[in-house]
Amino acid sequence: MQSKNIFWRFVCIATMIVFLSMPAFLWADDPELPPDNDEQDTFADVSPDALIVLDLSGSMLWTPAGLNMYTLPASCGNTSHPYYGMPTGGSDQLCRAYPYSDWYNPAVYDMYTPYWSTASCSGPFYFSARDVDGVAYRTDCRRQSIAKRALFAMLDDNSDNKVDKYDAEALGIRIGYMRFRGGNDTDGSYSSGNNQLITAISTNASPTGTSYQRTYCGKAGSTSSCVITDTCSGNTNCIARSEAAEGGTLRKQLEAVFRERARWREGVVREEFILQKKIIRLDFLFSSLFLLFFWSS
Repeated sequence: MQSKNIFWRFVCIATMIVFLSMPAFLWADDPELPPDNDEQDTFADVSPDALIVLDLSGSMLWTPAGLNMYTLPASCGNTSHPYYGMPTGGSDQLCRAYPYSDWYNPAVYDMYTPYWSTASCSGPFYFSARDVDGVAYRTDCRRQSIAKRALFAMLDDNSDNKVDKYDAEALGIRIGYMRFRGGNDTDGSYSSGNNQLITAISTNASPTGTSYQRTYCGKAGSTSSCVITDTCSGNTNCIARSEAAEGGTLRKQLEAVFRERARWREGVVREEFILQKKIIRLDFLFSSLFLLFFWSS
């Protein structure tokens, strides 16, 4: 009898050794598993959310050159001359550019901001769109405009020069939009004020999220689309809206990011981790071996 118990204990120990070595190859042929040392399998195949925060503060009305621009001597504000981001050739006269279109203090600024340049926005810059020696200086090179064009290119995932539902399907990311301008709001409201959440990542935690065309140009409906020249007006806000820039703060925007993530987690449940199924498998395996060992003893 004693030898029989020893035999069964030996069998159980041998079985445990075999099963404990199995995880190295148990799922090795699983087509969903990534290569060795790849942490991808830690997470489910769910695309991330993104909240666009567009800076519309005053500095965004400058060109990439910023405050200081240079032109021919004694020519600050001359609408016929080119302006550069650094001294170039004979254009070494420093001119401090005012980013807004209202009155400026001549003790602080020397002129308004010339912002028309080539498509690369590398300068020189002019006060109006024009062609010079066969070169087109017809691109709005204010930082705000550059950012909006970049956002259009990002949302136009299939590169067909329009933003629509097919881009959302291809990109697979739920996107919200918040503007950043107008001072430090302290009322805690994200639906009003100068720093405002314009389109939420989703409505009532919808798994599909707010449409890209609503976010970019304010158009509603699943069949609508936006082209880069579209804008929105009236009571509708969007990325493409032409707005006067003002100073702002990031505090409210950062709070909105965390708020959006909280809404996402409280809404429709979306699978994030797939580790649990493997833990359950291992728990079941160890429990079975444990019971088998004591049963044999």
